[in-house]
Amino acid sequence: MSTFILYIGIFLSVIIRVFFINNGTNVGDIKLLFGMGDAVLKGLNPYISLTYNSYPPIAVYIESLTILLSNALNIPFHILTKLWPNLADLIITLLLYKYLIRLKINPFFASFWSLVFILNPISIIISSIHGQIDSIPSLLVLISLYLSSLSSKPKFYISALILGLAIAIKPNPLMLLPFFLINNKTDLRQKFTFLLVSLIPITLTLIPFISQNPQQILLRMLSYGGVHDFSYAAILRGFWYQQNAEIWLPHTDQFFEASKLAFILGSIFLLIALYQSKNLLKVCLSVYLLFLGIYFGISAQYLSWILPLAILSRDKMIIPFSVTGTSALLGFYSFFGPDILFGKFWNGIAYQNKYMLIYFLGNLMLWCTIIWWLIRIIKQYIDTSFKIFSLFRTKIVILSLVLFVISLLPLIQMAFDVIVKSTQL
Repeated sequence: MSTFILYIGIFLSVIIRVFFINNGTNVGDIKLLFGMGDAVLKGLNPYISLTYNSYPPIAVYIESLTILLSNALNIPFHILTKLWPNLADLIITLLLYKYLIRLKINPFFASFWSLVFILNPISIIISSIHGQIDSIPSLLVLISLYLSSLSSKPKFYISALILGLAIAIKPNPLMLLPFFLINNKTDLRQKFTFLLVSLIPITLTLIPFISQNPQQILLRMLSYGGVHDFSYAAILRGFWYQQNAEIWLPHTDQFFEASKLAFILGSIFLLIALYQSKNLLKVCLSVYLLFLGIYFGISAQYLSWILPLAILSRDKMIIPFSVTGTSALLGFYSFFGPDILFGKFWNGIAYQNKYMLIYFLGNLMLWCTIIWWLIRIIKQYIDTSFKIFSLFRTKIVILSLVLFVISLLPLIQMAFDVIVKSTQL
């Protein structure tokens, strides 16, 4: 009965996704993905010939393959390229079900939690409407987490290789790598080997490109700041727009730099506070929540990173996150990219004021949900583990927390300045 429910839910999701894919158009990031793949097929270096490309090499190769298949099968690129993330979503759903069964979860509840992913509006919007490929590295992270939980040494290193493949598609799994290293009960030599193995895919796939201009290419990939479309940046952006009808915030470079430092110090705090946690899933979830809540350059697709980890952890906070995240996404696309959201059904104009309030309120609720969720996870762990910390570790945890809080002060001050300045215009 549980598998029947699971397959019915998957079938329903496939119908919804096919509808959106079939009625989508060649706009937004889809054009950029095509440009990446096309540059390689023309013999160009996409990190030099394209000013926007910061995707790791395997992502570029995926789009090149998609163009070849599109030409061979006579299927439009904007349709075919969306098949990969949606296929990844389907596999993630089946893996979630199998993983939950392995954790001895009742099959009915395992199917329910799995369907929370495949039917989740955030997952559907990002993969089927926006067409971003973030679910592919999310799938690989999920597999890597599963393998790292096994006691077999070969599977431990296969976990490192698969995590490396995820990093070679999109760089966000790189922020999880330190937590994989410290939360495995292995010696220093094994941790170092895990690190080296995880860097093999990105190293090998960069070789054909990096020889032309190593410094420029590495800077392009490492210095990408994202777009301030979501989280507290979107709250400020929405407030700023409603006061003076400007869609771009002042001090964005300063916000980016200050948020990078805050995220690094926040990650150090998590590394120390959650060291040797028995729940690597929750640790990785907390890292992504920290990123979404603290970093300034949050794009729409980043919201999808949360879903598999939260569902596998059976964390009920996934419900308010999904509701607020969906609201923020609908407000964002309706205002900035209605042609992306509505596809062939859209014949109007963007930047309609009536959608800005949805964007603003959706992100306000989303950011509050993210921060509350992160605090909740840390508090749960500290409540159970802080009392067994050594005196030295306790002092280091407190010191790292103080430094993290101090790093937030410039962000708070700049946010306050934006609000004050907007009310004076």
